[in-house]
Amino acid sequence: MKDSTLLSIAVIAGLIGLAALYFVSGQIEPEEFENLQRHKEGEIVKLQGEIKDIIKTESVTIMEVETLKTIKVVAFEPIDLKENQRIKITGQIAEYEGEREIIAEIIES
Repeated sequence: MKDSTLLSIAVIAGLIGLAALYFVSGQIEPEEFENLQRHKEGEIVKLQGEIKDIIKTESVTIMEVETLKTIKVVAFEPIDLKENQRIKITGQIAEYEGEREIIAEIIES
């Protein structure tokens, strides 16, 4: 084989390998939560806090979670949580009736 052919194959294989590593390496970690107003709607954030109030229905759980401030967190799946429990949440910033809240995607106790 010619040197130019081998070089082309090596460059293509390297680029394919880099692209595969990028996609296999996993998702980008969500940003640590600081302030609801600082983050844009739809942005994924992580936060830790203590549940101060919790309302459960068949289809939704609404929690007031205290970090530095009290934040409304909404979960659309059944979860077994209690007041004063410390939790970690990964979720998406959303706005509902003019107020910002976090729609929980992952909740860990």
